[in-house]
Amino acid sequence: MAQNARQLTVLNTIQAAAADVTMAQGNVTITGLGKAIKLSDGIDYTVTAYAAGTAGVKTVDFTTATIGASTPFLVTVEFPNAFAFPNGGQEANELSRIRSYSIYTGTSAPTATVLAEAFRDAINADIYSKVTASAAAGVLTLTQTAASLADFDGDSVIGVGGAQGATAGVTTPYVSPAGTPTVLAREGVPAALISATGQYTKYDLTLRYPTTNGVANGAKGFVEGRAVIYAAANAANYAAFNTKLTDILDGSYATVAEFLGFGM
Repeated sequence: MAQNARQLTVLNTIQAAAADVTMAQGNVTITGLGKAIKLSDGIDYTVTAYAAGTAGVKTVDFTTATIGASTPFLVTVEFPNAFAFPNGGQEANELSRIRSYSIYTGTSAPTATVLAEAFRDAINADIYSKVTASAAAGVLTLTQTAASLADFDGDSVIGVGGAQGATAGVTTPYVSPAGTPTVLAREGVPAALISATGQYTKYDLTLRYPTTNGVANGAKGFVEGRAVIYAAANAANYAAFNTKLTDILDGSYATVAEFLGFGM
């Protein structure tokens, strides 16, 4: 079950008129969840929209730097979410493997263009690099590889040393994949529930669940738990489903009669 959720449902097809979400007496029933959700038991929720993911593109501009002779220059590339070592295994202290590239200018100062091209060649020659490099007019461009994006390495952190005044920048902001079939699989959703073409919005609800475990004399207490709903945003009728469910969650749902009555 996804990330130890107490309740889980995956909606690959969605009924018309938001029929997969119904409410009576302040209790919300969602297709696939084994138990109605009592709104008064709600603690918090998040909604995460589908995103295919976008590889980050970063730059290092050497045209702004003071470039001298006999000087070492350094560019580092770090993906904090990546495995610490190529054969896998994140360390307990969450170390990440930083790739470092150094260029020494020699007895004569190179131009910014030459320096950027030297870094490009060094980075592209690194078989463990998670970026591809290009260079033009003294600007080094580092693009996250498709494999790195698919492995959920996260956003890169670029460091510059030696070249005083060189500036790092962002051309294309990184966007983490969300709601893809791969993401659902990594979150523990059973494969049989996942559509290969699904583009899922995730509704993650934190709730109080009644329990008698560990409570004196069988009195009823509460434990915190989660209900997770994945709904295919590319399915027919999704818009009405999303509107109704989010309106209920954020308190803007206007059908007052469905809130009335003695709760279950």
